Amino acid sequence: MDWLIIHKRLSQLASTTETLMPSQISGRDAILNAIQTWEPYINLHGCPGVGKTFLMHYLYYRADFLYFSDPTHYDASVSKDGTVAIDNAPSTRQEARGLYDNIRWGDNDDESGEVAYIRATGSRAVFICGKRGSGKSYTLGVIVEELFTQEKGKAVLLIADPMGIYHTMALANESQSDEVRQAGLLTEGFPVRLIVPGDPLACFGDAEIVNKLQTNGVEITSLWINAHDLSADAWCELFDLEINNAMGIAMWRAVDTLHETHETFNISDILTTLRKDTRAKNTSIEALENRLTAAQRWGFFSEHPTHLTDVFSLEHINVLDLSVVDAGTKGLRNLVLDIIARRLFTERTRMRRREEFGMETSLPRVWMAIDEAHQFVPQGRASLCKEMLIRWVKEGRQPGLSLIIATQQPSAIDAELLSQCDLIMAHKITTWDDINALDRLSATYMKGDLKGYIRQLNRRGEALLVDDETESVNTIRVRPRRSAHGGAEIQEKTAKRSFF
Repeated sequence: MDWLIIHKRLSQLASTTETLMPSQISGRDAILNAIQTWEPYINLHGCPGVGKTFLMHYLYYRADFLYFSDPTHYDASVSKDGTVAIDNAPSTRQEARGLYDNIRWGDNDDESGEVAYIRATGSRAVFICGKRGSGKSYTLGVIVEELFTQEKGKAVLLIADPMGIYHTMALANESQSDEVRQAGLLTEGFPVRLIVPGDPLACFGDAEIVNKLQTNGVEITSLWINAHDLSADAWCELFDLEINNAMGIAMWRAVDTLHETHETFNISDILTTLRKDTRAKNTSIEALENRLTAAQRWGFFSEHPTHLTDVFSLEHINVLDLSVVDAGTKGLRNLVLDIIARRLFTERTRMRRREEFGMETSLPRVWMAIDEAHQFVPQGRASLCKEMLIRWVKEGRQPGLSLIIATQQPSAIDAELLSQCDLIMAHKITTWDDINALDRLSATYMKGDLKGYIRQLNRRGEALLVDDETESVNTIRVRPRRSAHGGAEIQEKTAKRSFF
């Protein structure tokens, strides 16, 4: 039976007729009453042939309704504040909720084949892990795709990308087009804004790369940081200075003085203030001059810092490209992420107060995803952004801040942050240190330890989904990406000549 033709005929009939059967009239009145009373979920039951689909078509033309013939055709981005009618929707309330306020994560890895959802409204702390090649970065991309579909225009989506792989989300996933179609989806590229600390051309060092990114549909913007964005403690930590020795005291005093007297300042201002400090030793000043002169060459400090509203877009997936920043001992990637996280935290706290009084806000809720998170919240040692990210997961619920962290080394992530995660997505893990670190997150509602569940993961794309909100543990298969995945290994090609 060609359901597409039937739907077209029903649409034509519903657009012209005013006649409804008595059972349909009562159904219509019940639905409209439920909509007026803000009932969030409406499930219309009825035997085949009683006219449920016709009623949906009828209401589509006579009420503020959006109609979708099939759950796989539902797109949250077009529903906004309207009412959604979905034919052939799941029969249970829990399943139906997934089509409204949840995001699709994958399919249950059992004979039921049911679609697995996770709640995306409110604030969440998500932990993704898996050994190299198990698909953790791929999974992070799946979640961001779903979040963008649902949250476009309503939340800031930010990926901290230390590997430089997420700009490919601007391209359709043509390499897995068959798998995507089998999952009831369509391949497509998403709007991506690539945020580059400093000048993009200087960072990439190749005009052809910049042009190619733009040809692929990637919007590129610069991120400029002011020296004022770092506290006196942060400057000392950046240069690995103890605040109770001569150099640390001089540095702390100079930056603290500028913070009290200037709204913005440059590295040159720090140098000038240091040279005027009669209490600082000449050897300390000279050593600090060398460090600050090197900092001026990092390329992302500016007298005019980038404002949050200028760098983040609600209509794009915002990708902070940290791969262009030196990953050396100075912790520059941590520096950039710390400044961004602090700005967002401070601004969202202020915006939340405005929201409580019904006032307009310039920054909505924020989802921040961090790949290779062990670089930023390491276990057993400090980093520039560690304190801020732990605070983010501990205090972020009220201001509407969500965090997603991904790593191939659970044992390398700070235990304090992991303990705050309410959703775990674990791929295959084999090293004992990582298994034990994950096992310590076992909850009382589980039938066994997490390490027992992890041992049962065998296939690529399989993952364990542990959700504290629903107190559930499920083994699932991650759905295919709609956009291109940039984290796949580059296949070796035969060299035309020998190098040895």
